[in-house]
Amino acid sequence: MEVLKTILCIAFFEIYLLLTAQCNGNQYGVCKNNTRFEKFCCSGYELKNGTCTKCLHGFHSEKKSICKPCTKGKYGEKCRNTCKCNSNERCDNIEGCIPDDTRTREKNDTSISNSQDTPTTSINGDVVIYMTCVAVGSVLVVVCGLLVKNKEAICKNKPGNNSVRHMIHKLKQPTFRDGRNKKVAENLYDDINEKYMINFDDE
Repeated sequence: MEVLKTILCIAFFEIYLLLTAQCNGNQYGVCKNNTRFEKFCCSGYELKNGTCTKCLHGFHSEKKSICKPCTKGKYGEKCRNTCKCNSNERCDNIEGCIPDDTRTREKNDTSISNSQDTPTTSINGDVVIYMTCVAVGSVLVVVCGLLVKNKEAICKNKPGNNSVRHMIHKLKQPTFRDGRNKKVAENLYDDINEKYMINFDDE
């Protein structure tokens, strides 16, 4: 019983991994969301020249965004390190605690501008394919619906169906109107009178 529970837990975990965004083994730093069929750069990467590129030291990004400098007090690769600077130092997003002077600030400003040059867009090559399949499927459904409606219209207008309708209509009409059936109508009337006469004779 415990083995079955373990197998089920592993299966659910694998399904969870498949349904959530995960890194693609073919392109490093590319994540995908299986529920929306969308590819994008993972956190710690940004889109440059059509490929996901790892953020430089001192920069970090969330999913689908550009690399930004580490938040105040953080530095290094993926902004994992924390600065503990003295009063005459400041926290540099790349190197950590450094002396507070203008030259390092200029260097830091150029690093920021170089990192933010490339706009981030999602990698949507597969989305076009899926949308095309949906459009073709929709057109096929509409065409099949039109064919079914057309077949119904053809069946309604078949000559065999019209003759059956005509016969039913003819049977519903009273038969005493045309001259051929006038004699039959008089005979019926005579029969009715004779029946009454027989009844009167019995009394």
